[in-house]
This record gives sequence, structure tokens and C-alpha cells, in this order.
Amino acid sequence: MNERLRAIAPTRARTALALSGWAALAATALPPANPLRVAVVTAFVLLGPGAAAVGVAGLAPARYARWSQHVAAAALALAVSAAVATVTAEALLLTHRFTPTRAVLVLAVLTTMLALTPPRRRRRRRPGRRGGPRRPRGLTTRPSPSGWSRTGRAGCSLPA
Repeated sequence: MNERLRAIAPTRARTALALSGWAALAATALPPANPLRVAVVTAFVLLGPGAAAVGVAGLAPARYARWSQHVAAAALALAVSAAVATVTAEALLLTHRFTPTRAVLVLAVLTTMLALTPPRRRRRRRPGRRGGPRRPRGLTTRPSPSGWSRTGRAGCSLPA
């Protein structure tokens, strides 16, 4: 498989994420109080759409990243999933079309579309450049021989 096809081909994780929505939709066929239905649908609604969105945005950490980056990505996925589920439920309620099955169907379609979309490429920094802001030219924080500079004494700004 060449490099371009490898970049857009869905990985196993993204394919599993896309299929998780359809598994949750299938679980809605179980009786409403069934613990399996509750567990599968809740796990999908709380993590599925957000994990797909985090993956598409290119914010998912690499496998070898620190554990704190994985926790941050999971928290972001949880927050995005809650927001998407809320907006979906409100839209269905305002149109008087809300049922739990329809809500899971909409989230499953959205998650599938996001999971199968190729992730954004991260931009590489040029070597030798730092990511911080640049200092404007002509301004110095070191005092001049007289003790004053354009920014003032010892780095304090002078009034204009």
C-alpha cells in the first residue's frame, strides 16, 4: 500500500469506533431495563462521538505519549461527546421527533462519518524555531549604558 493510501485508510481503531455506534444501535433493540443495553448505549454516547472528533481534529496522542496526554484526550472526548449528545437531543426534542433509538441513530451516523474521515496532519515546526511569540525589533530589555532603553528602566514600559 503506498503512502497516500495508508494515510487515508481507516485503522482498526477507527473502524472499531465506527462500528461501536452501530452496536449501540443494535443494543437499543433489547428491553429498556436490560443492563447490557444500558452499558453499551451509555458507553457509546459518552465516548463515541467525542473520540471520533478528537481523532479527526488530530488531537489524539500517539501510542508512545505520556499517560497525562491520554487522560487529557479522554477528558476532551468525554466533553465533546456530551456536547454533541446534548445538541442532538435538543434538536430532536425541538422537532418533536425524540426517541432514544433516533438519538443513537443520529450519533452513530455522525460517529461513523467522523471515524472514517482521514485525520488532519500535524504541522511540523521548522528546526531552530521556537513556538513562542517574537519580540519586536528595536526593543531591548537590557538597560543601555545610560540605564534607559526604549522599554524603560529594568524592563518596565515607558508611557508613550
